Amino acid sequence: MTAGVHQAVVANAARTKAEGTDRWADLLRTTMPEGLVRDAILASPAWPDIAADMGRLDARGVDVARILLDAHAAGAGVD
Repeated sequence: MTAGVHQAVVANAARTKAEGTDRWADLLRTTMPEGLVRDAILASPAWPDIAADMGRLDARGVDVARILLDAHAAGAGVD
């Protein structure tokens, strides 16, 4: 299972880098502690699309970092 998650993260990282949305993975890593929840988000097949959406929100002036911090605070202890 761990190998599968790792492969998914690597594949998603390659796609987000190619699309120029890898900064959102970096933001996620700095706002959420390492653990199952963060790994599941980054390994999700939906992650590249989520990262692209984050970029569009940022372009509209939405504070994406604040949203991530608030979401993490609301789910504190979930991991």
